[in-house]
Amino acid sequence: MRTVESPTVYLVAKTQLCEGIDEYLEDIGDPDWDSDQPGVSDGELLVEAAGRMCYRSWQAYDPEKPLATNPNVTKVRKGNKPYIGNVLDSRHGSILEHVNASFIFRDVSRVLTHELVRHRAGMAYCLDGDTLIYSEKMCNGLRNGAKKRKLSQLFEMTKTSHGRSRLKLLRLRTYNFMTKQFETGRVKTIIDSGEKDTFEITTDSGKKITCSTEHRIMTDKGWQTLNTIMGSHMILSNGQVAWGGGTKVAINGVALHQSYEWVYEHYIRQNLYQHQVAKIAGVSDATIKKWVKILGLQKGVTGAYRGDIWNKGKTYKTRPKTLKERRAISKRMLGENNHRWKGGETRPANNVGNILRKEVYERDDFQCQLCGKIGGSLTIHHIIPNWYDKNFFWKKKNLTTVCRDCHYIINGNELEYIDVFSKTLRSRIDQKDWNNRRPTPPSRRLSIKMENISSIRHIGKRHTYDIEMDEPEHKRNFVANGLVVHNSQESLRYVRLNDLSFWLPTIIQQKKDAVDLFLEAIDTMEKWQEQLANIFEINSMKDFALKKKLTSAFRRIAPIGLATTILVTGNLRSWRHIIQMRTETVAEEEIRIVLGEVAEILKKEYPHIFQDMEKNDDGEWVFENRKV
Repeated sequence: MRTVESPTVYLVAKTQLCEGIDEYLEDIGDPDWDSDQPGVSDGELLVEAAGRMCYRSWQAYDPEKPLATNPNVTKVRKGNKPYIGNVLDSRHGSILEHVNASFIFRDVSRVLTHELVRHRAGMAYCLDGDTLIYSEKMCNGLRNGAKKRKLSQLFEMTKTSHGRSRLKLLRLRTYNFMTKQFETGRVKTIIDSGEKDTFEITTDSGKKITCSTEHRIMTDKGWQTLNTIMGSHMILSNGQVAWGGGTKVAINGVALHQSYEWVYEHYIRQNLYQHQVAKIAGVSDATIKKWVKILGLQKGVTGAYRGDIWNKGKTYKTRPKTLKERRAISKRMLGENNHRWKGGETRPANNVGNILRKEVYERDDFQCQLCGKIGGSLTIHHIIPNWYDKNFFWKKKNLTTVCRDCHYIINGNELEYIDVFSKTLRSRIDQKDWNNRRPTPPSRRLSIKMENISSIRHIGKRHTYDIEMDEPEHKRNFVANGLVVHNSQESLRYVRLNDLSFWLPTIIQQKKDAVDLFLEAIDTMEKWQEQLANIFEINSMKDFALKKKLTSAFRRIAPIGLATTILVTGNLRSWRHIIQMRTETVAEEEIRIVLGEVAEILKKEYPHIFQDMEKNDDGEWVFENRKV
């Protein structure tokens, strides 16, 4: 038994620049920006570079350097400290996430480590084993639906070598915070988080998720734990939770052009044209125009026109056009005479199409030629599609009657149904030529959608699991603030606990009787550990696998105050947040000491990024800009 004077903090890794930044600057025109300022850390230079790259503000606008400068930027802020100071003042905290710092906390208790774990955020943390996890099925490089597996099933895969190899091939659906859309991500491992008290969240559309109170969820107010969402709540006799309500959570699966957040980001904030937004979303210009109106994101007249409006103040007198005039206009506007004509085949006038449609319906006795349904919602199907051979588009032998339900089934699978409708037309199809001409369907891109929480219900104890993703920072969905993403804590599973070390809080040290009681308790636990080792004769045991199982079982009587060591990695934005929260006077003493040392180290390593952080008389580290 030994006591530890105080925890020790070691800075073991930090972000460093490499020659790639100079190569990038040379490729974009070698702007007038010095990346070798004396006394400035690589991390602070990276933050500045990330901000300047975002706005192309390496230097004032130079038409000879279009890749490095911005016509809207006529003057740039010089110097790393004032530049980062402006970033902090403007709350542009996202670029701080590019810089990481790793610390080893030695001789800290499990009280502290579990306080840190509470800051770990995400959709896959402490979830019920029945939770369905989405993985993408791909075909020819395009999304082809989703496969759903229970989280407990994924954990079972980690128990065999074959399962672990299959797990690495899975591509889970992850939300990319940079592109604002869902992509795929790789799994590193699945962790058994043990049994925890859980709650079931239900949204307006009926989506449900069961998780623990420390589980963080993406909301309209940012990442929040379930505990924060519920606030001051009361569990009723039927298990329902009485809480304040009013919180929206992010759900997946809405098309990009239907997502308010995505359209706002690209059409309003980035000020792209509608045709540019449509191209990114993979839809037509008309679709974007429609959804811009539905979402209420139309741009004002000022943003659409420059100068005076040519027809402002003018009025027009019109009269209804006669049938003869309307037909003449229709005829005049056909083909290349139409201002919207983009080449290709022009369909005949509507009256000819209607006559041909009626003839096909009458020939087929108004009956679907696939399922036999008579009447109802019928339509015309082209047996040989227009994209393969335009010469057959309006030939009656290439047209057949089908119901709308069958038409949905046939579309995209036309080749499989040609023999059903006409064996003579099948001879005109060349398989290789068909595959070469076949158009590639657009890949449906998805984004988030905010939806109200309709109810929260207490479920009770459930077995929970955790997912660790092997992806860059912006694609680790379950990490909100970047802290404790890759952590390595002594598990004590294989450690012999015959020499327990621990740290005594100051409040305990003030009473000698309390100190004696602590020492007696630790001494007793050490003896129990030795007795268990003797009972199983672990010292003379040669079966190492059995030894691991026994030491894993022995740790269940280890005290929570047992000193351990943990490696913690987080980005600087996250460290600012944690230092702010865990050095307050209301925080637990041990974590205040450890995070206070972290603050001292980071203030010294990155003075510009932490220029607005100061220590007050109560030992709290306070920030001038709290929400960065």
